[in-house]
Amino acid sequence: MLFRSEHGLFVGLIYERTATQFANVLTAVANKKEKLPNIYGDVEYVIFVTDGNVSASEEGRFREAVARLNHAGIHLLFVGVGSAAGLPIPYAENGRCQDEAIKADGKDVTVALRADILRSIANDTQGRYFGEGEVGELVAFLRERTLRPTPPHAVFSAGQRRDASWI
Repeated sequence: MLFRSEHGLFVGLIYERTATQFANVLTAVANKKEKLPNIYGDVEYVIFVTDGNVSASEEGRFREAVARLNHAGIHLLFVGVGSAAGLPIPYAENGRCQDEAIKADGKDVTVALRADILRSIANDTQGRYFGEGEVGELVAFLRERTLRPTPPHAVFSAGQRRDASWI
């Protein structure tokens, strides 16, 4: 799923037993900016909240995706969630996580946080990796790099002005 916001892009993925092709998602983000510049032209940063756990075969596909992102001027920010030891993957039904975990051979399927991969991809796109406890640093990073000063005499209608300080 790709959703456009004023100066960003929301990409939502749900794990369904390896159906998420992370390299494909990165390529799709670059494609959106290149093919629809009137809509996505201002997108500079894309934030992923993920465990970064990908198969070895998929790791090689990142090089092409990263090259496309760099060409499109998109920097990736990752918020790594999970633990290196692995966490059970919740079973999802109709897009909603259930209380039970996905099982294979009677055991919970777990996925480990791969911060090394996320850091590498972030660095390759001149982006940054944040641990799940570094939300304040992420917000400061975004404020410093993405907020544009408002001209002193700018006039906003009620529909144009929004308070997003709660983010």
